[in-house]
Amino acid sequence: MFFSDKNPNCRITRASLNGDNTTVIVYKGLISVPTLSIDPDNKMIYFADTVRDTIEVCDYDGSNRRVIRRTNLATINAIQYYEVQGY
Repeated sequence: MFFSDKNPNCRITRASLNGDNTTVIVYKGLISVPTLSIDPDNKMIYFADTVRDTIEVCDYDGSNRRVIRRTNLATINAIQYYEVQGY
């Protein structure tokens, strides 16, 4: 599982489903990450930093982090991953 924590420092953490084996995977340059979403097929984490007004993505291990959208004058309350399968 993946979760974000903002006190005392904002970070995104990975852990097994029972809460063991926690590993902080993203911590630099984060201010407030109230929402994140997982793309299990591509092993990507999408997250929003509501203070920096960014939507970002990284690999499950925190590598290849990049900003994919800056949102001026918009507030992000949630992110949802959705995949269309077949037509």
